[in-house]
Amino acid sequence: MKLNPENLHEFASLYALGGLSAADMAAFEEHLQTCEECGRELRSYENVAAALGASSPATPPAHLRDKLIDRVLRTPRTPGAVLNHAGLWVARPEELPWKRLGPGVDVKLLYRDEARKYNTCLVRMEPGTRYPSHRHAEAEEIYLISGDLHLGDDVMYSGDYCRADSHSIHGETFTNDGCLFLQMGSSNDEILR
Repeated sequence: MKLNPENLHEFASLYALGGLSAADMAAFEEHLQTCEECGRELRSYENVAAALGASSPATPPAHLRDKLIDRVLRTPRTPGAVLNHAGLWVARPEELPWKRLGPGVDVKLLYRDEARKYNTCLVRMEPGTRYPSHRHAEAEEIYLISGDLHLGDDVMYSGDYCRADSHSIHGETFTNDGCLFLQMGSSNDEILR
């Protein structure tokens, strides 16, 4: 039924249930400004719609809830992944654990290329932590998210980027105030003592 001036009165129930198009809703609202009868009828339909909504239980029966929870628990899930479908992988920070790499250094592995032994990870260093000199097996990239990171005489701060070529050597790396950075590099780096 199309909304037109002759049948405006018949649309109070559809308006109360949200069943009109945007254009018809606007036309009916304009009509409501001049028609007290439709206003009264609309209020009665809104009361009925509210009562219908309140008449169904807010919580499902226990057997339906248990069935849904059982199905969710049986759904295959990749650890750490919120989404893992068609080559797209999304994780929330709390889904990925921190692992202790050494005293004062924690790593959160984001991605590992098994063939190349190449990792993308977040690294968190506690204040005063030192990491020994090392040789890079492949190119390494660091993006400092927060804090300070000392590479020899040079200091990186939040937003700084560092790229170290394959086979280059980092002297001892340390932080005074603690830091967090994104690192992409080889897991075959050689620690130099």
